[in-house]
Amino acid sequence: MSATSPSMTDRTDSEAEEMEETTNVRCAPRLRQRRTSRDTTATSEDGANGESKAQARNRKGAVARMKASFERRRDAAKERMARMRDRFGTMKQKAGAKISQGLKNIRERRASARERKREKQRTKGTEEEEKKLVEFKAMIESKGLDVPPEMCTADDRDATLMRFLRARKLNLEKAYEMLSNTVTWRKEQGVNDILSNPLPVDVVNSIRAHMPAGYCGYSYRSQPIYVQHLGELDTEALERLGVTDEQYLHYHMQEMEYANRCLLAKASEEQGKVVETFLNILDVEGISLSKMTSTFLRIFKAQMKIDQDNYPETNGGVFIVNAGWVMSTVMAAVGPFIDPKTRAKINVITGDGKKCAEKLRAMKLFDNAVIPRLGIMGEPRQIPTPSMIKMDEEIQARALGHERDEARRLSLDAGTGEEDEEEKAGDVEDVDDIDEEDEDEEVDLSELSPEVSVALADTDAILEDLKGVEKSPSRGGPAETQGCACAIM
Repeated sequence: MSATSPSMTDRTDSEAEEMEETTNVRCAPRLRQRRTSRDTTATSEDGANGESKAQARNRKGAVARMKASFERRRDAAKERMARMRDRFGTMKQKAGAKISQGLKNIRERRASARERKREKQRTKGTEEEEKKLVEFKAMIESKGLDVPPEMCTADDRDATLMRFLRARKLNLEKAYEMLSNTVTWRKEQGVNDILSNPLPVDVVNSIRAHMPAGYCGYSYRSQPIYVQHLGELDTEALERLGVTDEQYLHYHMQEMEYANRCLLAKASEEQGKVVETFLNILDVEGISLSKMTSTFLRIFKAQMKIDQDNYPETNGGVFIVNAGWVMSTVMAAVGPFIDPKTRAKINVITGDGKKCAEKLRAMKLFDNAVIPRLGIMGEPRQIPTPSMIKMDEEIQARALGHERDEARRLSLDAGTGEEDEEEKAGDVEDVDDIDEEDEDEEVDLSELSPEVSVALADTDAILEDLKGVEKSPSRGGPAETQGCACAIM
């Protein structure tokens, strides 16, 4: 066993060496090929890296150039857009001006066409109205109805009668009935003398404090503007202060008569024609269902009845301002039941006070200076207004004049007629004395003009002829006297 082990070991080692050498011989080409390919790959990678850096530098330069070119193009495009925008803006302004002018011309043509149509209808209606007015006046005269001058707007009786005719659509019987009722109402309520019958000062102040209303200017058509703040009406406060319905309606009738006799008369004088309508502005800000008490509705209905029955065709337009959605809904609901002619005069203006003021300015009804005096924008209001002060002064002046007239009438009724006769006799004696002085006074004809001197000389000659005729009467005396008289005439 020991002899064979070394020889086997030596053989194994030698075989291993032979096998390693054989393996090396066989694998050498492959290893060299792998090594060569690895070296080739490394060399190619180094070359590739070198080309990428050059390309990167070139690429950066190209990007910078492209960016600069893009910025230049962008700036140029911005300049072109700015020029186009300016040009477009100028064109837009010119086009807008032309469009506005065109629309204005269209509106003016339409307005003139409507005015011509209204004028044609008015002319046609005027001819018919004139015929009806003649018949109406004959009816009034035949029935003996006395129309007081106090109810005539601007002292124009025909214009007042025409208002009653228009209110009843030229129906003579209905117009006469309405006029007769108005005359009777004025007598029963003492309306003809109402401006000389002032209310107590505390009553007037209470009404103005809890029902602010009054006239505050004129429209472009010289129509008085009446503003009524319904939202501030406090009927419960008026009742607590002892103001009765009759006193409030008395105050309202004073306002209507003051407008009819003073404001409309002044406007008619300035316009050179009869102005018989005024504008009504109802401020409903703050109004609610809780304020619409039975007293409020009763007073408001009585006031509306007075205006409709006794002051017909004086409403030039109603503008309800500061109206919310409730008022708009109510007007939309009741609108179909209102007469179309009356409904056309009602304008509901929604929005707050400033928006309402802007809408009123856009309507061009009156001068902008009047709008702050309307008191619809929440600003403090002046109570009483200048118009209220003038109305108070007018009522006081008429009251004093009425008192003087009454005192004079009572003094005449008390038996002072004898003194008046003595004064008249004294006046007659004074006149006789003046006549005698005139007869005694000699007139220097040289101070007169030649024409007057010749006329006086001719008159003296005619008087001498008349005296001669009287001294020697004959058959032709009267005829000669008549001929002399004709010569004098």
